[in-house]
Amino acid sequence: MDNMNPIRVLLADDHTILRQGLRRLLESHADRVTVKCCGREIFRRLIS
Repeated sequence: MDNMNPIRVLLADDHTILRQGLRRLLESHADRVTVKCCGREIFRRLIS
């Protein structure tokens, strides 16, 4: 990955299987993938 323009992904979904599959897919293309299981966790992450 290009360290000058890192790709960061924040993923939220309430289905464990979907989160796991998307995380594996995204990790092969992104520099950092953060996974949360609900919208509240995402909101906290975005405002911190």
